[in-house]
Amino acid sequence: MKKGIPLSDEDRTPWLKVLRDVVNANLVSGKTVILGCSALQKQYREILSRHAVTGLIGSNAFNHTNNISNII
Repeated sequence: MKKGIPLSDEDRTPWLKVLRDVVNANLVSGKTVILGCSALQKQYREILSRHAVTGLIGSNAFNHTNNISNII
């Protein structure tokens, strides 16, 4: 990205899996977690929710906002 070349799906997948695993580990330990991530493509959201801690995170946890007033 520093060179102005966008990441490919192959670049993003390991990063998204790490984010998912860190979120899961923190949820299991009883912490509250908020992850801010565009995850615009459905496959990215599926990676983040796949193998998620049951009952703590899932596809319903994704909040799609169209403008800033939705998140205030």
